[in-house]
Formats: sequence, structure tokens, C-alpha cells
Amino acid sequence: MNLDESLKGFGDSLVNFLYSLAKSKATGTWLGAKVSNYVLSEALIKSDLDQPGGLDKHEKGDYVEEYIAKSWIEGILTTEDAVSILTKSLKTYDSEEEEREATVEAFRTLLNYIHQKTAVQ
Repeated sequence: MNLDESLKGFGDSLVNFLYSLAKSKATGTWLGAKVSNYVLSEALIKSDLDQPGGLDKHEKGDYVEEYIAKSWIEGILTTEDAVSILTKSLKTYDSEEEEREATVEAFRTLLNYIHQKTAVQ
């Protein structure tokens, strides 16, 4: 999938929206949440995606945001599928570290889902 740098801002908003929906659904409380570049870069590293070389943490986060946005725009990923996948790994956690690791896992799973769908097409 060829990515488009112009999707960076939209991708950031979309990722935060999807995460907020999923976290709200998982916790039963309406939340507005942001996903850090650390979480997105770790999810990319742990995923099955081929990673572009030479990117720092911030650039990897941008790459993930563009990847998710492009897949959503192209109809590869639906809002419902994204929220369902993310919700499975999210709940209320006792520590920030547990929550961060669960969020990394949620986005790793989402990236692998998109990757598998694009491999089939």
C-alpha cells in the first residue's frame, strides 16, 4: 500500500477517534483519548508489517497513522472493525504501564489485521 504524507494530520485524528471509541466501549465511560507515538511505533515494531528503515519514534507513529488512514479511506478497514479489534485488548488497568502495553497490543493486532486484508487483495 503506497502511503500519502498528506494523510498524516487526518490519520492522527482518525487514530485518536478510533482509540477513544474503543476505550470508551471497553471501560463504559465516554473518553477522549490520544495515542502516543511511542505506542504506535512499538505496535509497528511488534507487527508483521515490513517497516520502513531509518525512522525515529515520531516518524514511525506518523507512518502508522497514515497506514490506518489509507486503509480506512480505501475501505479495507471499517470503523466498526477497528473499534472491535481495539476494544478486545482494552479495559481499565491498575497501572499506566499495563495500559500502555495493552494499547500497543491492540494496535499491533489492528496493523496485522490490515496487513492480512491487503495481502489477500
